[in-house]
Amino acid sequence: MAERLVNKCEKQLGRRSNSSSTADEPLPGGDFAGTFNELQSRIERLGLSPYEAERAAQLYGSEALDIFTKGKGVIAEATHAVFNEGALTLEDYWVRRSARAHFDEDGGLASLKPAAERMGELLDWSDEERARQIEACKTSRMTEMQAIT
Repeated sequence: MAERLVNKCEKQLGRRSNSSSTADEPLPGGDFAGTFNELQSRIERLGLSPYEAERAAQLYGSEALDIFTKGKGVIAEATHAVFNEGALTLEDYWVRRSARAHFDEDGGLASLKPAAERMGELLDWSDEERARQIEACKTSRMTEMQAIT
């Protein structure tokens, strides 16, 4: 998609399109040579439940092998989101990085406190900032739920 956009811009600017250096590069986590089931099994061997391993394989691909070797669950994901994906807010982790806000059974509300604790450690948040980040996510969830009812 980005390559097509750049090509359109170059065309409108009257420039010759350059070939993309990333056209054949796999997306992060997309370099696993085996099957999805093989990847899921390897992730399960790291101590995740079958459900957690399936979710991790779908969300992170082969990167899950590295992420969950260093820790488990929300803590490992929040750490990865900060160090590898540039997450600076709890909402960024919760909605965009982990997809928990829209795909966890409870809307990912149970993940907010442990994620805020870990992100707070990494980003030097005060207790007040952690509470503010959690409250902002809960308010966002409530607003979304009101909009669909």
